[in-house]
Amino acid sequence: LSRTLYGFGVAGVRDKKLFYEMALTSVGKLHLMYAKNVCDILSALMEADYLIPELTRPLLDHLGRQLDRLGPTECVQLLTVVAHVEPSEQRSSLGEAVAEQLSNIRIFTV
Repeated sequence: LSRTLYGFGVAGVRDKKLFYEMALTSVGKLHLMYAKNVCDILSALMEADYLIPELTRPLLDHLGRQLDRLGPTECVQLLTVVAHVEPSEQRSSLGEAVAEQLSNIRIFTV
């Protein structure tokens, strides 16, 4: 589901209802997803310019609990998505997550 959503996002599909329904289904299945899957979903929503709080909040919260499982590619994806999230939606825990991701990227790229 996450890779399909990611493919639609990268391909430039602009069907908001499709993204909403697929992302909503994904949010309901978060307990089954790896951190990479959640990064793919967030990247797809960003590519589709559809980062609405109703969908991004639970995805970012879930990802915040799995930061230790992210590789360097996912760290970069997360930072890119965070840069596109509305500032009013960036919570203090998200700020901590970003700081941790920056340190992860530094470790892997040095």
